Amino acid sequence: MAPENIIAERFISPTTKIIHMEALEVNEAKAHPTGTQVPHRQATSAQLTPPSTRALARTCSRARTRRQRTSLLGTRVAQVRAPLWPAPPPRRAAHAPGRDISRTGRPTRQVGHPRSSSQLGSAGTPPAGTGTDLLQLFTMIRLLAAALLVVGAARAEDLPRVQAWQRCACAATEAPSLAGVVTAVPGQEDFAPYMARVEQVLETQCDIVDPLRCFEGETLVDGETVDFVVVGAGSAGSVVAGRLSEHPEFSVALLEAGGPEPTATQIPGTYFSYLKSDIDWNYPLEPQTNAFLGAADGRGYWPRGKVMGGTGVLHGMMYMRGNKWDYDNWAALGNEGWSFDEVLPYFKKSEDNRQIGTYAEADYHGTGGPVTIEQFHDHPPLADYILAGAKELGYRALVDLAGHNQTGFTLAQSTTRDGARLSLSKAFLHSAVYRSNLKISQHSLATKILVDPVTKRATGVQYERDGVLHNVFARKEVIVSAGAVASPQLLLLSGIGPKADLEALGITVLADLPVGENLRNHVSFTLKFRIFSEVAHETLSNSTVYEFITNRTGPLTSTGLSQLTGFIRSSVPGGDAPADVPDTQIFFAGFLANASRTGADDEQPITGSVPYFEITPTLLRPSSAGTLKLRSIDPHDVPLIHANYFAVDRDLDVLVDAIKFSLRLAQTSPLQQLQVVHDTTPTAGCESIEFGTDEYWACSVKYLTNPENHQAGTVSMGTVVDSRLKVKGIDGLRVIDASVMPRVPGGNVNGPIIMVAEKGVDMVVQDNSASASS
Repeated sequence: MAPENIIAERFISPTTKIIHMEALEVNEAKAHPTGTQVPHRQATSAQLTPPSTRALARTCSRARTRRQRTSLLGTRVAQVRAPLWPAPPPRRAAHAPGRDISRTGRPTRQVGHPRSSSQLGSAGTPPAGTGTDLLQLFTMIRLLAAALLVVGAARAEDLPRVQAWQRCACAATEAPSLAGVVTAVPGQEDFAPYMARVEQVLETQCDIVDPLRCFEGETLVDGETVDFVVVGAGSAGSVVAGRLSEHPEFSVALLEAGGPEPTATQIPGTYFSYLKSDIDWNYPLEPQTNAFLGAADGRGYWPRGKVMGGTGVLHGMMYMRGNKWDYDNWAALGNEGWSFDEVLPYFKKSEDNRQIGTYAEADYHGTGGPVTIEQFHDHPPLADYILAGAKELGYRALVDLAGHNQTGFTLAQSTTRDGARLSLSKAFLHSAVYRSNLKISQHSLATKILVDPVTKRATGVQYERDGVLHNVFARKEVIVSAGAVASPQLLLLSGIGPKADLEALGITVLADLPVGENLRNHVSFTLKFRIFSEVAHETLSNSTVYEFITNRTGPLTSTGLSQLTGFIRSSVPGGDAPADVPDTQIFFAGFLANASRTGADDEQPITGSVPYFEITPTLLRPSSAGTLKLRSIDPHDVPLIHANYFAVDRDLDVLVDAIKFSLRLAQTSPLQQLQVVHDTTPTAGCESIEFGTDEYWACSVKYLTNPENHQAGTVSMGTVVDSRLKVKGIDGLRVIDASVMPRVPGGNVNGPIIMVAEKGVDMVVQDNSASASS
């Protein structure tokens, strides 16, 4: 008989519903001989929920006045309820102490090869004193700690909001479902029932449920006036609004086009599942003649988060900074105050690095900030072989690449906390949601910056919520933190940009500035390798879900092989950076526990029995620059994005050189021990060119172009904003996000975005303090 997946429900307090995953994978034929009865009972949520819990659920439901949203499949996934089983499985041993990396690419969904059930061990009943009682204790401790943290930090006038947070922390919400985003992939429709049950369990974990969904119905009064209006609650905007609200003398309104973070996004193991969902803007690029030639529509797409936390809810959580030279170069371009020595304190300010002295270099990292930085708690054994291969080629391995020397390979640190994703909304806004001087309006799309045409001063923001236009006004400043795509789009819609382009659309020009120019992004190419020897790999299963729920350990706490990365310098001459500064980053992907049909530990992958992984060399310092322009005056229209990849030949040459390095890495003796073989299937469109030549790889890159998600430069410092991030020619308007970076840093950009936000908000406070105004 097929395995039956069983989820039990328990409640441990009169005010909080706790769903407990218990005995999850039971093979009835093995566990119960013929003629014996499988003990189970049926129960419904209403039967098990205490009245007070049901009342609170209704209260939270009324507080959420947002429209009902459906899953990607067009209908809500049914709440599947299975029979109950009393005994939880034993805790599975984790891998070696964790490491972390991730990237914002699009790795193939099914990777790796699961262990057999004999390797994983048999399920059974844990020793006395573990299981249900221990889980209840863990959960109560988490709830108590969260409540004490919020209440202890609250001011007296904020207590009503604290109480609302406590009521709603574990209430259900409508959002893109994990089952929906997984089954949106063709061939994975039968994953829905099990993934829906997994999501039910995750919804009980109050430390990863977004409390901001309990304030989803909060709105601003039309015409309301505050000190600061912040547009965008992504990585930068979350920092800006959170930090400003720490000053009780300031009032802050934060506008975000999306809603709360879906709970399943907090699981590192499912980190790319929400790409192309309805929390992803998924911006299309304009076709070009030397990139994306193999795409069906001739376009690439850029994922950008439409959610509290922004793209930080979609990406791979890798924490990198780029190179010291990146920031010294910003200063050399005329941006005073932005050299590496001047920005390092702001990198350190937000950090709570948990590995100083063991992995992270003390002089380069900080502690005590709101952003936890640590390696993932789990990594696949294949990563150790790759690190050994990098050492064989002469590179440092397992070192801090956000420290004094960027060259080498490592299991990177990440923005995670205790095994779960840590978005900047979670880091800065979850603790600020109770503050009476911070108002957050979700599902609110900024459509125009309001500027007095006579004084040329920004006075507020027009935004749309539920199809209705509203205004919110700023006494002191409007701060745009909508990201490298949406920030320039909003400025252009408001009459700030190239004069000729704006006049062509009938937009009144308020400031003739090169908004949308200097668009920079990393670009990459992916190689696939198969492994013909057995390599241990864990999947999303009953056991690993239980391990995550009870201990925050196991493969769900990592991004698999994506946590591994390296930085090298190509052999291609030229470029702006000195010869010792890396111009290429190497990403990896594979062995990710992200989806399951049944939850069985020995479930086989749909791609067959031969595991594979990917190596993705990436151009870090492109000489080519693109542009962003308005498609129309409709703020709902996506902008015209001309990425302009490979406009400069050296960019393509560097990527080809990096491909050849990746092939050499795969040939090192540690990887050959695993019988790693490159997949030599010819690239469609390049079959007539001799395989393996530089010409062949250049052709392949143009057909199978892989854009990274590290956009920057569209509201560039020095041309559009000054070194204090004020928009030139417009008073009271500042831009604080990746768009102000004059050049994209050489690495993942979330860390630099946090730094820019920390430094930018310090400037805002300095310029608006009592002493400055007197």
